[in-house]
Amino acid sequence: MNRIRSRFAITLSALLFLTVAARVSAQEGSRITGVVVDANGGERLARVRIRLDAAASETVTNDAGEFVFDHVSADEHTLLVETVGYRLHRTTVVASADKPTEVTLALTADAVRINESVTVSADPFVSSVAAVPSSPSQMQLGAAEIRALSSVLLDDPMRSMSSMPGVSVPDDFHAEFTVRGAPFARVGVFLDDVPMRAPTHTFGGLGDGYSISALNDQVLQSMTLLPAAPPPSFGGTTGAAVVTETRDGSRDRTVFHASVGLSDVNLLAEGPLSSDKRGAWFVTARKSHLSYVINQMGGSSDAKVVFKDVQGKLTYDLTPKHTVSLHVLAGDSRFDAGVVANSPFAAGPTNTPAAGPPQGDKGRFTNVPLTSGSTSLTKANWRFIPGSTLVVNTTVAYQRGQDDAESREGDALASSRHADISGRTTASWFRTPAAPLRVGYEVRRTDDSGTSYLSLYENPAFRAANVYGGRSLSQNAFAEQQWASPSGRLRLTGGLRWQANDQVDDDAVLPFLSSSIQVGAASKVELGWGQYAQSPSLEMTMLAQTGSRLTAERSTHYVAAFEHRLDSQTRFRIEAYARENTNVFDTPDIYPRLQAGTVTWPASAARWTNAYDGYSRGVEVVLHRRSASRLTGWIGYTIGYNRQRDKKTDVWFDSDSDVRHALNLYGGYRVRPSINVSARFNYSTGTPVPGYFSVSDFMSETSQVSNVRNASQFPSYQRLDVRVNKSIVIKGWKMTAYAEVMNATNHQNFRNMGFSGNFKDQAFPHFGSTLPRIPSVGVSIDF
Repeated sequence: MNRIRSRFAITLSALLFLTVAARVSAQEGSRITGVVVDANGGERLARVRIRLDAAASETVTNDAGEFVFDHVSADEHTLLVETVGYRLHRTTVVASADKPTEVTLALTADAVRINESVTVSADPFVSSVAAVPSSPSQMQLGAAEIRALSSVLLDDPMRSMSSMPGVSVPDDFHAEFTVRGAPFARVGVFLDDVPMRAPTHTFGGLGDGYSISALNDQVLQSMTLLPAAPPPSFGGTTGAAVVTETRDGSRDRTVFHASVGLSDVNLLAEGPLSSDKRGAWFVTARKSHLSYVINQMGGSSDAKVVFKDVQGKLTYDLTPKHTVSLHVLAGDSRFDAGVVANSPFAAGPTNTPAAGPPQGDKGRFTNVPLTSGSTSLTKANWRFIPGSTLVVNTTVAYQRGQDDAESREGDALASSRHADISGRTTASWFRTPAAPLRVGYEVRRTDDSGTSYLSLYENPAFRAANVYGGRSLSQNAFAEQQWASPSGRLRLTGGLRWQANDQVDDDAVLPFLSSSIQVGAASKVELGWGQYAQSPSLEMTMLAQTGSRLTAERSTHYVAAFEHRLDSQTRFRIEAYARENTNVFDTPDIYPRLQAGTVTWPASAARWTNAYDGYSRGVEVVLHRRSASRLTGWIGYTIGYNRQRDKKTDVWFDSDSDVRHALNLYGGYRVRPSINVSARFNYSTGTPVPGYFSVSDFMSETSQVSNVRNASQFPSYQRLDVRVNKSIVIKGWKMTAYAEVMNATNHQNFRNMGFSGNFKDQAFPHFGSTLPRIPSVGVSIDF
């Protein structure tokens, strides 16, 4: 009996030992392996931190985006995935005891709609916006790049464009830029498919003041620059086009984002409309005060610059074929220059004493101390997909805005009012994948009134002659046909745009052609040609020269480019361009000049006219790398010649926005899972000083009036910005701290602030310094 009991005990012990051993073996043998990728494009992400079960164990992905957890239990585990520049990702994984558990984790970049799946991008350098791929000249910024290039201090996506090749910034205080010599007035800015009438909040007077974009970087999916030969659907201006694409809200879960900097507060909330994920919403609001900036520039202690805006968007799928959306943007601004002389926001012509400026100060008194403005845009869209080959988009939009400038005494100096209502329908027909056809029609009614801001440069006696008001009606239609050869080596696009405006006599019929020819496995040649027209505004037509009627400004674009891919994420591109302009709008008679040895001022209010013909020609070289986890950025160099001919005198001169040499650099690198560093550098030769001035010293504003237009040139512009982002995860919340130094080398850049005088025999140009070295910090929280 004892022997039987002994054997039973031994057997039981053996079974217990084997069971425990098996469990230990299972625990030691279970493994979780995986790869982390960018949800938009599918690129593998290196240097991403993955925490297992509330940091019981953690690892970092290798250069191939791979990670491994060994010796885990065959059980349910929570993975927390985080890296700077991407949203915090949490997922549950069940580890198998029999074989390694493999997972793919898709991370969504900050400011991008949450997406749990992977969207594979065919080409990292081609925009996904409809019709843009047919453009022979383009460059896109994704949401992550917009965030990285928008200044921490100013949080302005429009300023991110200033780092792109071919783009120059005449004045750091303004969210405006020139593109290959084309001033901002010749650049069309589209919010989705709607041309924006007022893409910036503006403070201060003409040539003075400040502006910031009306767009919020938290809701932009991409910004695409079309510097030359844009397709007909993005015509309407003679210089270039910027196509901004807003995202929808998250359809997966409700999230919140808040960021606070030295000059603004930015709040965002987004989420699904229903549990079935048929719709989404977002609301974002900003409020900014720029006292810190003004103080850093030595400005008036009581100067105030404040703006606030709000955006909201609803998107809902009525059926699989019908989707509707409503997008609202509204904001207002106020600028008070204060009462201290020498304010960086205060200089001007109209309040200069009639006897001339006091010695040593050259009339630097407050010109437009009080300005206020508001802008709003509401657009509703209906997308209809009746079948697999046809997509129809219909958009109705209403835009409204106003600006007022007044003196300290309450006198109205200048103002503007506008109200635009438009309707647009486009249809894309994919009869075959190789030959899509896109057509569209738009009609717009505009009401404009005000007192022209040109009055700030003129004798106050002319102010009543600068009042305008009226209504205009414009229409345009376009068609674009694409075609690709069976091998895909040859792609052609032909298009036509028709424009009509009741303020001009002739309608414009504008052809467009582009081609892409694959000349090797990694090389292609792109060619483009197009004609463009820009109608005058109501202010121009109503304040035109007596007895004359303005015609539309015209331009013909030529593009020839060679591109070679060094690898799938790196390209080298050289592009030659030419833009031939005719009937360019201007008011050339506004400037004082030297005549018969005497300084003479205009004897009457300046009037708009088709003043010039001219051209912009040049070559641009770009080395561009786009990577989500390694070095990303570009080096761009542009040499350009931007000249104009006065049609009245037949005299040639460099245009006001002529930039002969421009160098644009940007680079970003994630050195650790929680740290990203980036830098941008801009250099350009100086633009001409507008008008008839010969300047010998910009610091003291020593100059004399000349009889030669644009005779002097500003000193060269250069600016280096350096930025570090640091992310921290605390109890499921992600906080990102930002530190930035703007103009790190403290280079003094000058800007044009207009001119003044006694409106008789004295005239003086005025210049100001732009941003000095300014450090700034900010923090954002996602939860």
